[in-house]
Amino acid sequence: FMYNAVSGEQPQAKGREVAYTDFLKQIEAKAISQVTIQGESLVGQTQNGEKLRAIAPYDPDLITNLRAQGVAIQVQAQEQG
Repeated sequence: FMYNAVSGEQPQAKGREVAYTDFLKQIEAKAISQVTIQGESLVGQTQNGEKLRAIAPYDPDLITNLRAQGVAIQVQAQEQG
């Protein structure tokens, strides 16, 4: 409890920010096993457990590419605020 109060939020929950093109390269290399999509925000979990995050532009092929690579896809409602 004290750790959360002092640090604010856990950095591992968000993951390391990467460029969208690098995120796509990781998907194509089958390095990402699961992706959570929330609005424009993507959080991918690699095979070794590392979390990567990126902001996605409008990309109508994203879901198709994720499915083609066997990536598990989770979609969360966009936070209002």
